[in-house]
Amino acid sequence: MIHSGGPVHEGVHEALAALAASGARVLFLSNSSRLGALMADNLVELGVRREAFVEVLSSGAVTR
Repeated sequence: MIHSGGPVHEGVHEALAALAASGARVLFLSNSSRLGALMADNLVELGVRREAFVEVLSSGAVTR
């Protein structure tokens, strides 16, 4: 979990930077009914670099 409806939790930015440095591809999964693209925009608004993740996949997107 990177946030609980507010700012990202402590250490998230550092962990994502370490994953990127290792060459890992990050995919966020969510059980939200919102579409992944909207959630990706929200993560960027929270300060997560868009380059830090490949995609956000949500249950809302899968069930539409």
